[in-house]
Amino acid sequence: MTAELGLNLAGVEKVLELEQQLERTRRRMAALEHRRDALQAEIEALEGEREQVRADLVRYEKAKGSELVRARDVKPFMIPIQRR
Repeated sequence: MTAELGLNLAGVEKVLELEQQLERTRRRMAALEHRRDALQAEIEALEGEREQVRADLVRYEKAKGSELVRARDVKPFMIPIQRR
């Protein structure tokens, strides 16, 4: 580098330091991109589960109000019909 680029020893040292820093940054970016992809896959899986849970929720009317419960937790009831 000194002969080809005309750098002094301090310049060569700085270039080598920056190359090391660049390589560390590239490795960190690759790790972050891998983590991003894993998190994105996890988000997509959770979204699918959320949609399933949302479809499974029903409004359950109680005497003092209503609340959201899972459909499978609501016991079926019969409405008595009086016939004449």
